[in-house]
Amino acid sequence: MSEILCLYENESILPSGFGVQFNKDAFLDADPEMVKDVLKQKGFALVRGLDLEKRDFLNLYSKFGNVVAYVNDREKVGYPLSPGKLSYRVRITAAVWLFVLNAIVSGMPISAIAAPHILESSHPPYFAEVDGSRLLSLTIDPRQLVLDMNPENSIRSETNSFKPARYYFPNATVRRSVLANVKDIYRYDRRRDVPIVSSSGDWVIAEFFHANSHIPVARFRLLGKQVQRQEQLDSSGRVTKIVLVGWARRNSIEDGAESGSVSEFGEHAAWIRVLKVSMTGKKTLIALAWRASAGTVSGSSDDEPKETDLCFGAPDGTRRWKSIDEFAKATGADLQGISLSGRVE
Repeated sequence: MSEILCLYENESILPSGFGVQFNKDAFLDADPEMVKDVLKQKGFALVRGLDLEKRDFLNLYSKFGNVVAYVNDREKVGYPLSPGKLSYRVRITAAVWLFVLNAIVSGMPISAIAAPHILESSHPPYFAEVDGSRLLSLTIDPRQLVLDMNPENSIRSETNSFKPARYYFPNATVRRSVLANVKDIYRYDRRRDVPIVSSSGDWVIAEFFHANSHIPVARFRLLGKQVQRQEQLDSSGRVTKIVLVGWARRNSIEDGAESGSVSEFGEHAAWIRVLKVSMTGKKTLIALAWRASAGTVSGSSDDEPKETDLCFGAPDGTRRWKSIDEFAKATGADLQGISLSGRVE
């Protein structure tokens, strides 16, 4: 946390909470992965005073991965072509390029962002990633699309403002013309992510909505691509089943209440727990994936086991399934978050 805070000169640039200003020296020395994490949560970053030679600038952005494309000159920003005119242009484009980088680290296929443009609007405030006439993603104050807000996905920041929502369209082609009226987003299947904490932009609540609906059909808590929690929902959005992933005591129905060495969670610690939720909200443990053998185990509660080290069955220890695939099929556990793409397997 302290290392991330050292990056900041201004933690929020816009009133909506979007944007961050980095300290120049801290940014130049920062771990690229940490910078990417901040970008995922804040949308874009500004770094002032980067008086770099062209070669130094090339070396700087190459640390973050393969460069996909330049911002189009028609948008009145672009990478400098003349070393003799670098000073002013780099100060502009360094900030713009960092936002383009956010498209790279967001997990979209390279083919989808081969020629990205970053569009910014202040009325309403948003950042949109577009490719030609196609809208790839939209980062926006969630109150602009308030019908998609619910108690589980409306997370406030340290300043008590709502954290931005990032929309993706994994199985729909969305025209950029919807930006003229952002509420037209409702007409499409969409994934909606909201960061949980400011210091970890890839720790999110992710939901999937069908077109013309404001009731999510899937909800997950993700750390990067790792599923930590899955909520199975009925047609009204009520939680009917919860899948918890991560080492815990075998009979625990709590979410994230424990941490430490796996051996501290008992002889047959549980890696996956499936809970049924009644109409009144009562949780009942109905299925488990637990550690097959006792003995000394090193590692923390975040360490993922091999499938061969697990048994799959009922809370009383009865083994019912031979593999994690059989277990997932029987319980509806979506351990890869496939339903966030709109597909059901």
